[in-house]
Amino acid sequence: MRSTPDALYNPKWSFVIATFLVWQACNDVRQRGSGEADWAAVRRWWGYPSKVHDFGYEDPWSEQNTIKFETGIDKCNESFGTSIDPDFIWRRVDGWENYPGIEIMIKSFGLSPVVS
Repeated sequence: MRSTPDALYNPKWSFVIATFLVWQACNDVRQRGSGEADWAAVRRWWGYPSKVHDFGYEDPWSEQNTIKFETGIDKCNESFGTSIDPDFIWRRVDGWENYPGIEIMIKSFGLSPVVS
């Protein structure tokens, strides 16, 4: 995607890439056996991949990242009238093992593979 960053303005591409990154974060946690991947861990991974394993919040960055996540949920609820439960970030990511792979996602959403 680095060769065509504007593709991420396309909602389909954004969804496909975000889903892939959720899988990558959860897979990283499983491979290292560092904990159980929850949405706060995925958020840490999106910001700084090695922090996905910081379940004990030893690094202050991880705590700040989670505070920003919680603030974003509150803002979304206030601005758009949504009722996102802020506690969802502590729930494990279920079903990530069933991810079919990025190639299938690209094909399923009718996207053309990005070639660099």
